[in-house]
Amino acid sequence: MDFFSKISHFRSKILGSVKHAAQCIAPTLYKVLSTVTGLVGVIHPGICGALGAGAGLAVVETWRKFSGWDAQR
Repeated sequence: MDFFSKISHFRSKILGSVKHAAQCIAPTLYKVLSTVTGLVGVIHPGICGALGAGAGLAVVETWRKFSGWDAQR
């Protein structure tokens, strides 16, 4: 293996691990953010919107995990 293919292989292993970790915590993150969003929205609507966006990203990651979307690429 040459130098660049070793770097590419190492990078793919790291990114695979990060992706797996994100898929594991996405459902819990969605539940937490969805719960906190309503409570924080009373204090400041802007923060509520940001937390809602974070919960939406967690939903997308969960959908990708269970649909096998990445496997089709």
